[in-house]
Amino acid sequence: MSSDKTVYAWAGTDGEMTGAQKVLDFYREYALIQIGLALTPNTIFVSDIGHQTYNWTQEALDVNKFTHERIKAGPPPAEVDKALVNFVAAQIPGERVRLIPVGWNVGHFDVPFVRYWLPDFARLLGYRSVDLNAVTYTAAKVTGRAYDKIKDAAKRYAERVLARPKNFHDAGYDAAAALASWEYLIKLLGGTWAMADLDR
Repeated sequence: MSSDKTVYAWAGTDGEMTGAQKVLDFYREYALIQIGLALTPNTIFVSDIGHQTYNWTQEALDVNKFTHERIKAGPPPAEVDKALVNFVAAQIPGERVRLIPVGWNVGHFDVPFVRYWLPDFARLLGYRSVDLNAVTYTAAKVTGRAYDKIKDAAKRYAERVLARPKNFHDAGYDAAAALASWEYLIKLLGGTWAMADLDR
């Protein structure tokens, strides 16, 4: 019998940033300006993250619709970091909690930003993650359907099952939508897991 007392939890995870993967240390070059964490579709933490100086690309701001005024008005990273740790502690009992991020390209893109800008919260992240792009490629291989069609269907499924208006590129919505898309992909692959299981 395992003596591991770690409590593992899936967590839809998404960030909005001021730039993307144009340089090697992209997570240091650009700023994390919003974080979303969904432990269930309705148990969500979302917060802007303020910065007074930062590098940015117009392409990124066109996508996430953040203005410079909004970025500068947000709470500082340390404040958001503490609030996020407290949120997880209030939702998941246990002395040793490890979150498994779920999202689109989450391990390679979002998590490095989180580890750099939110270091206390990052200590709650394990080394595992669920990259929905990789799951979608797997589903395409297994089913013979096109990757793009499966990804579109997973995102449409999320729009249907989430009980809130569609709001892609809001990190809270995207984090919850990641859980819903994952549910779709699991069902497509013949699994029986459902988001409702997260409430048990």
